[in-house]
Amino acid sequence: MATQPTMIRSCLLYEFKLGRNATQAAKNICTAFGEGTVSERTAQKWFQRFSSGDESIEDLPRSGRPLLVDEDKLKDAVESDSSQTCQELAVSVETIRLHLHAIGKAWKLSRWVPHKLSIDNKKQRLTICTSLLSRHNVEPFLDRLLTCDEKWIVYNNTKRCYH
Repeated sequence: MATQPTMIRSCLLYEFKLGRNATQAAKNICTAFGEGTVSERTAQKWFQRFSSGDESIEDLPRSGRPLLVDEDKLKDAVESDSSQTCQELAVSVETIRLHLHAIGKAWKLSRWVPHKLSIDNKKQRLTICTSLLSRHNVEPFLDRLLTCDEKWIVYNNTKRCYH
């Protein structure tokens, strides 16, 4: 039978009020509910809390990653400077990374870029490609490019130098 933590804590408070020590309380609770229900260390922790005057059986609020992230603010921050890292955007890196992926951003070449291209991104790419093709007509620079696995590498090694 699985016992709820608040029920075990209530039993620990009861044992504390009876004047027993943490070891006796843990043994009594394990006898009643089964071995391993509560450890001596857990009982000591709760007895220490009770003896300090706090007889609440609820967990104290903990610091940790924020539960809510305003994705609109996050999107604005990334679009204003797409080279910001997760560490620069917030305290919890993993939370920010997950939310950035949720709003469709991916980390590519040290920038947060859209994971899927929007209409504006497609138009911008068309404009750039058109200008590069017209530039190629003036100066054939595409003949100097090597491609490999969908990545473009500019190769213009006129001389080698060794350091």
